[in-house]
Amino acid sequence: LKIKSTFIGANKALIKKIQKGISNQVKENDWYTSYSQDFSVYDKVYDGSYIVAGIVDKITLGINSGRDIEDPVLKEAVKMVKIGFIAKSLAKYGNAFLEISRNKKGEIQAIYPVAAKSIKQIKGGGFVQENGTEKSFFNAFTPFDQWAEKIAIHATSGAGAWELRYNAGEKSCGFNPNLTEILHIKLEESDDIRWGKSLFYPVLMQVLILKQIDQYYTGYFDNGLIQQKILNDESGMTAEEDLEALKERFQQEAKGVENAHSTMIFPGKISVTNLSDEINTEAFLNYRQHLQKSIAMRFQIPYDLLDTTDSNKASSTTALSAFYKNTVFPLQELILESIQLLFGDDKRYASKVEEIQLKKVDTKERKTDAETVKILTATGCFTKNEIRKFMNYDELPVGGDEMATGVGGANFTLGQDDIEKINKLSASIKNDYEAQ
Repeated sequence: LKIKSTFIGANKALIKKIQKGISNQVKENDWYTSYSQDFSVYDKVYDGSYIVAGIVDKITLGINSGRDIEDPVLKEAVKMVKIGFIAKSLAKYGNAFLEISRNKKGEIQAIYPVAAKSIKQIKGGGFVQENGTEKSFFNAFTPFDQWAEKIAIHATSGAGAWELRYNAGEKSCGFNPNLTEILHIKLEESDDIRWGKSLFYPVLMQVLILKQIDQYYTGYFDNGLIQQKILNDESGMTAEEDLEALKERFQQEAKGVENAHSTMIFPGKISVTNLSDEINTEAFLNYRQHLQKSIAMRFQIPYDLLDTTDSNKASSTTALSAFYKNTVFPLQELILESIQLLFGDDKRYASKVEEIQLKKVDTKERKTDAETVKILTATGCFTKNEIRKFMNYDELPVGGDEMATGVGGANFTLGQDDIEKINKLSASIKNDYEAQ
């Protein structure tokens, strides 16, 4: 009970640390105020929890499906955007930052990924990055047609050549033409106007508890299956140095099969509590599976993508389709909108920005669709083009308005005429599909 209470208390403290970071406001000096977010907990969770790392990596790979751009110049320019970095940062932190370098004409020269945990926002607009006592300032991404107005505000702020200062009269830090810009991409499902929330923020408690269960059992089997024990000084008289020596002895020498019969002499009375006798392993492992399912549900990733032993799993294609529709596609759309916003503000690409697309991922459920087409055909109530529309096929230029006639029901006995009709329809669909 003490162990459980300590874990939960520590977890609550970590989550509270994030919550404080969401609205953390610091008056740096008399000329700017910064807002920071604590992303360190997300890093610890990602590095120490295989399920979170696995989910984030699945999302990243799904989003980073490649670019679908015909114009070679535009295609080469968009390569500057590291989509994998954005996807991973959004999944882990709910925020992603890109440094944009543009010339005096507003033309994009370079794009660099920026670590989310290194950036602070500034009241009035802009960002600051600290390295020891050094500070680097960045403009917030600003449409090119607003530059002149922002620069005029900057000129009255009294800021240095590489600074942003808060101009109280204009309520803005302005736009320093000497600085690069930061494009901030964030998940909108947040109650904070400055920061997005990580996808796994709502299940941080479950993630942290799962992490600690895994850590316990990893330790349990560490170095040759030594049984986890708590040693108690029954006499209360043992010297501190003797207890430390005993601890060191167990840590360095008493582990492993080769030391199974080692002996030692200890000047005191020690009682032993075997943790394996006190902890219900089966209950913990069942709870572990429950936690995994809860986490998967929050990420809208079907559990059978993570655990193929689940007895109620759907088909793999159905699970993959749900994962893409619920998680990957919305994030892809957010990233795509941000890329189009960025390149749409560059006059060289503005007219072609709609060409910027990410490659589509095929998530069709072939077996389910085949059964649906069979039923639609059997009813005799739908035209060929209506069925083709359902399958996302192009319409037939000739004969598409003809009824896709079947035999009128799901339970039937096929005659020779019926078989011929079905074969002809099947051949027609196949030929049309191959022709595409």
